[in-house]
Order: sequence, then C-alpha cells, then structure tokens
Amino acid sequence: MGSAIAAYSAGVVRDVTGTYDAAWYGAALLCLVAAGLSVAIRTGRAPEPAPAPEEAAAEDAVLRG
Repeated sequence: MGSAIAAYSAGVVRDVTGTYDAAWYGAALLCLVAAGLSVAIRTGRAPEPAPAPEEAAAEDAVLRG
C-alpha cells in the first residue's frame, strides 16, 4: 500500500512541477525519519519473569500488613 501511494504521489508531483525533484527530496526526508525511528527503538533488557505464585502471595501478604 505504501509503495503504491509513493508511486502515485511521485507521479502527481511530476505532473504538477514537471520534475521529480520534490518527490526525491520527500523520499529522502521519509528515509531520514525512518532511520531516526529505527535508532530510537530500545533494545537490551529482556522483561523480568513473573514471580512464582508463592512469591506473589508472600509479597501480597507483606503489602497488606
């Protein structure tokens, strides 16, 4: 779907302006945004496992007093 929209948009830009320059600059900008979002993805720590039922019950008893 995204590729079809990009191709159609590039054709519209070409028809309106007579050149593909704006389409290329727009594509480059979208690539920079995608690269920035890719870098922003956090990696590293795995989620902590859920406590065993006995531990959860003990912790609940401590919290209730």
